[in-house]
Amino acid sequence: MRYVILGASAAGISAARAIRRHDPGGEITMAAADRQVYSRCLLPRLISGEKTPEEISFVESDFFNRLNINFLPGRRAVRVDPEERKLHLQDGQVLTYDRLLVATGASPTLPPVENLAAGKPVFTLRHMEDALAIREAVGAGTRVAVLEEKRFEGEI
Repeated sequence: MRYVILGASAAGISAARAIRRHDPGGEITMAAADRQVYSRCLLPRLISGEKTPEEISFVESDFFNRLNINFLPGRRAVRVDPEERKLHLQDGQVLTYDRLLVATGASPTLPPVENLAAGKPVFTLRHMEDALAIREAVGAGTRVAVLEEKRFEGEI
């Protein structure tokens, strides 16, 4: 069985572990836009300098070798052809599969707030590249504002 997992976040990694447990001989390929596996929850610590990019990984350094997973970091999918069971990557590589799992997560959007930027840089924080850009743009002691959407259902 040929498995392709698109995305290397917690969902994709958990799926790869589960697949390997249930199919020790299956062919697993994981393609991800990210260049490494990391915990999104630790991105603020990367910005603050408390952690390095290597320190926010949540898999062992030998994870892909040990589980016999072909990891394709830094590869974005551009097209899925479900009838032919093919996944096309941005670099032209085509992956064939018997089972495809799309575990790419969410994408942030900026809220429609008038004058949000007002001449100042505005960032979203979802990927390591976002955290590194924020860290580069601000220095120690820089004042920042954080907007976070909270959804609440129920009584107060």
